[in-house]
Amino acid sequence: MTQEEYAKALCEFVPEEVSSILTKWIFEYNIHLTISRDRKTKLGDFRINNRDNLLRISVNGGLNPYAFIITLVHEIAHAVVHIKYRYAKPHGIEWKKEYQKLMVEIFARNVFPKDINSALANYMRNPKASSNADKRLYMALRKYDDNKHNVTYLQDLEEGAEFILQNRLFRKGKKRRTRFSCIEIGSNREYTVNALAEVIIP
Repeated sequence: MTQEEYAKALCEFVPEEVSSILTKWIFEYNIHLTISRDRKTKLGDFRINNRDNLLRISVNGGLNPYAFIITLVHEIAHAVVHIKYRYAKPHGIEWKKEYQKLMVEIFARNVFPKDINSALANYMRNPKASSNADKRLYMALRKYDDNKHNVTYLQDLEEGAEFILQNRLFRKGKKRRTRFSCIEIGSNREYTVNALAEVIIP
């Protein structure tokens, strides 16, 4: 597949304005990109095949286009760090710098809506291991998910409200920093649940 053909294929997941630059990086750093089925534990990952030293990146195919861009560039930054530094902390200073450099070129293409652009610019000052760790960016990105109208977050429920999470019934308790103390009804066990957990109202 030529670089032009690859860029066209990538347009299924990202806006055309950024498909060429993303493809350029994928070819330049000889990255093998896999579009994965949605995984609950991660948005994407970067791995090195020890047998042939092939750089592999996977990104969840169900992400909205803006979350897909952010995740893919996040993982490409890992590839750049591996090539330039070989050994460095996974989300250390080297990764932050490379991620910021790559994102400058993405920002220049004016592809993000204003709310995401503002939240992302703030996040990129000191990017964390996961974009989901930034509440403002997470909430901005979720507005553009296909299922956005059906989402209820734990933080939006009143204290004492009952909710279903992972097919188990809970009662919401008091907040502890970014999480809530919740009691599982039936076992009476206490769990701390992320404020941005998506829950179902019974």
